[in-house]
Amino acid sequence: MAYHVSRKIVYDAPVERVFPYFGDVTKFKEFHPRLKGLDLISEEATGLGAARVCTFKDDTSVKETVTEFAANERVHLVLTEFSAPMKVLEVTFAFESLPAEGDGEARAAVTMHMRYTPKGGCVGALMNKLMIRKNMGKVEEMILGALAEYMRTGEMVAGDYKGPVLPEE
Repeated sequence: MAYHVSRKIVYDAPVERVFPYFGDVTKFKEFHPRLKGLDLISEEATGLGAARVCTFKDDTSVKETVTEFAANERVHLVLTEFSAPMKVLEVTFAFESLPAEGDGEARAAVTMHMRYTPKGGCVGALMNKLMIRKNMGKVEEMILGALAEYMRTGEMVAGDYKGPVLPEE
């Protein structure tokens, strides 16, 4: 059975400035606080087929491949070759342009949506109820929040982002 978790954040920057951090598979290394290394494994860093291998500070890794790409609108990645107890793991970033507030510039709303199917049948369903769903939400909050902090300060967050909890979509 597939499960879904989503978080949404509004950045004080236009979509055109936010999108490249998700549309270019090499840019995660600029702001992702759990990332130890990132290798581009495709010829191109953007567009359909762009792919990376991310190695994390806990020495786990994952291969991520872009399977849908619409500039400034949507990026869908399929994750494979990971140690998590999952049959399926997919992530979509959806972008929406919002009007400026006051004298500021246009803003970008970004929704991160994870679709996953745990291994283990009934045991996987129970594990999802007890911890997997919560942890997936924390990962989404960390990624979206770390980028917000990076865009605000120009510096990578030390450790995990511990900012405000983002609402579930």
